Amino acid sequence: MKIQTRIALLFVFCFALLLGALGAYYGADMHRLAALFALEAVETEGMFNRTESLLGTTLATFANDYTYWDDMVSFVQAPDVQWAQTNLDASLSTFKITALWVYGLDSKLVYSMDDTGERSFRTLPVPEAAIGKIFEKSRFCHFFVATPQGVMEIRGATVHPSVDQA
Repeated sequence: MKIQTRIALLFVFCFALLLGALGAYYGADMHRLAALFALEAVETEGMFNRTESLLGTTLATFANDYTYWDDMVSFVQAPDVQWAQTNLDASLSTFKITALWVYGLDSKLVYSMDDTGERSFRTLPVPEAAIGKIFEKSRFCHFFVATPQGVMEIRGATVHPSVDQA
């Protein structure tokens, strides 16, 4: 075999070895990146859950406290704006909530209040047809909805007399 052929084969062998090493390095790097992204996703989800838990606690407390309030039941049956301004509007700052909506059994808006001044928050930012369906399976609901101002956390509860806590 000629020297030129041997040098050419050596060159091809070295080139193939180099390509193999680069491929192995690329594969290992992609594996490390995938593991890093998975870890980042787990950490982000955990951080979101902790933040949602901390910030959503007052909202959940508001929904739980007001669902079994006999005066709320009376208000839904016979809306009184003066009562709502005295008892519900103060809840915005107390419970650190942005907006509240009170709907009757017919899924019609009874009262709403928000601290944004945005017209879009005068009604619940979900389709009107969905309002009755939200509570089909449970007396409480919790979900997030996209609004022009950003993502909004919604917690809701049906209103019952205090003796009806089942």
